[in-house]
Amino acid sequence: MRRVEDGQGALDEGNFGCASLLLADGHIIALTEDGDLVLIEATPEAYREKGRVEGLAATCRAQLALSDGKLYGRDAKQLHCWNLKK
Repeated sequence: MRRVEDGQGALDEGNFGCASLLLADGHIIALTEDGDLVLIEATPEAYREKGRVEGLAATCRAQLALSDGKLYGRDAKQLHCWNLKK
């Protein structure tokens, strides 16, 4: 990881590759190129990773979609859906 400061705030870069990013309810949901789902607090002060799971098995480059509490992501082989409702 390396720290980036641009005058607007600071961000520690993780290993995201060509990630898909989605802003929802004060958080960034990232789907990394390697298939990890990452929940990040959306704040300019620092990089605050709230959680990470191995989400998909194949290379991911498609944009995430969120609708009615369901998160949709696609890898090179399948479309996946995660229910994010409490």
